[in-house]
Amino acid sequence: MINKAKAFGIRGIVLIILLLVSGTYSYGQTTFIKHYSTKDGLPSNSCYFILQDKKGYIWVASDAGVSRFDGKVFETFSVDDGLPDNQIIRLNEDRSGRIWFSSLNGQLSYFKNGIIYNESNDNLLKLLKFNGVVTSFFEDSKGSIWFGTNKNLLARWDGRFLTKYTSVNPSSQFINTFIYEDQSGRIWASSAHCLRIFDGKTFNKTTFHISPLSYRTAKNLPDKTMYFLDREGLNFKNGTQQQLTMKIDSSLLADNPGYFYAENKHDLWLTTGSGVYHLEADGTKTHYLHNLTTNQVTKDTRENMWFATSNGIYMLPKKSKRVYIVDNYHGLSNNIVKSVLKDHSGKLWLGLENGKINILSKPDYKINKIDLPDQKKIQQH
Repeated sequence: MINKAKAFGIRGIVLIILLLVSGTYSYGQTTFIKHYSTKDGLPSNSCYFILQDKKGYIWVASDAGVSRFDGKVFETFSVDDGLPDNQIIRLNEDRSGRIWFSSLNGQLSYFKNGIIYNESNDNLLKLLKFNGVVTSFFEDSKGSIWFGTNKNLLARWDGRFLTKYTSVNPSSQFINTFIYEDQSGRIWASSAHCLRIFDGKTFNKTTFHISPLSYRTAKNLPDKTMYFLDREGLNFKNGTQQQLTMKIDSSLLADNPGYFYAENKHDLWLTTGSGVYHLEADGTKTHYLHNLTTNQVTKDTRENMWFATSNGIYMLPKKSKRVYIVDNYHGLSNNIVKSVLKDHSGKLWLGLENGKINILSKPDYKINKIDLPDQKKIQQH
């Protein structure tokens, strides 16, 4: 059944502060990331995919159903509401506004106008049975929807008919095929075995070559270009032209990379088995959600970053709205702040418990610690 639960925001005072003996220390800070879990209304903490639809709702796929979030309340849908399986691994929205659910048991369903459609109430879905998991989804410029599966099968539905493509050649099968349409309208099919171009009736091998690490590490862009990750790093493809735009450390690419988000050719958010990495053009590498399996990252229309993980979902606000936390872990003498004063240069003077004074400088968050000679006297007052 549909379950609604309210997600309460964190209330309270966030103190940005700082450590011992006179001197200057550079410790950095932690970025506050909003966490949503079963405590906030999610049906499970094992989350695989996040999608923001055209209406602004945030959809979350998990191993216990799908949730729709309006910023306050999670509304959860399960098999009781029409899902063919509670384990939903991928979400897509087509041009007509249908939200498609790809399930672990291979059965497709979609949501439209408050109703979940499955093969019992939509004859279309009786056709879309592939005896495999749908791993990729693409709607081309003519309105046809392409489904890649984890079997030797690629399917195209044009609104009336379903066409299936397979290969008897073991070296050129359609397993986990990713579909890309270039700016001239050509359809490309990339799998672990080969790259093909569609001639309108069938697929033919091409001498061009791309090697995404997996179906999760290729992404179509609205302007009919694409990004993909290979063993070297981030690549940009525009028709027959492609280039390596960002080299990436092999250790990151070997750490089970998931769905990524590219800000541009030189700015990448990468999910891995040990957290999320933001790789920037100037070489800056920021690691978020340390040691947490992350499956997907996406950006919403307000420029917030969302992460689907094995421990719920996380939201990192846009850069201008972020809150940074500095505590004793990062260099403060202690976490009990008695007073705060901002001087003419913008530095924060922090009066801490036990007579400690720390001075915080921005933007580098360096800490200058002042050791008072007579702390007992101060404490008596």
